[in-house]
Amino acid sequence: FNWVLIESGQLGQKSYVDQFLTGVTDADGKCAFTKIHPGKYIQLAYWGKGVPKQRSLAFDETRSGKSDNVVIDIPAPAIIRGSVDRSQFPEAGSIRISDPSEGFLDFEVKLKDDQSIFELRDLPSGNFTISVASKPVPYIENGSQYARITSLVSAQIVLEPGEITKVDFVTPDSPR
Repeated sequence: FNWVLIESGQLGQKSYVDQFLTGVTDADGKCAFTKIHPGKYIQLAYWGKGVPKQRSLAFDETRSGKSDNVVIDIPAPAIIRGSVDRSQFPEAGSIRISDPSEGFLDFEVKLKDDQSIFELRDLPSGNFTISVASKPVPYIENGSQYARITSLVSAQIVLEPGEITKVDFVTPDSPR
């Protein structure tokens, strides 16, 4: 389940995808999809301001001429607030979190050179790795230019729906 492909719409171009539909909810939080192929199972991915990235598989096999109303209870998003001791991490370029069990479910906040406080909002619950990442370091390999970003320090965290988690990166050994 690749979030990069979903958000960019590229998933719809993959040979293993039978149908790719997009929609936006209205003021009442409703969204309708029409002309859904029959005999298929749906995966619904959703996200937005105040809504953590999630997906739902809570659908029966689609049938021609049949319509369903589905209600999805959206959990409250988690928030991470924290700080980076810039004297310990002068090369910090961003804060990144990732969920190794959910493909490409990554979040990032870029840091300015003098920024020590950060916040990540609208996060799903789950087990994540949070890290202070270096500023990109450009390099050339076989005539192509790339940028290398390294993790300066990382930790495992658990995010719960609606909770605020505090993470302070104070030493290269571990955050608190």
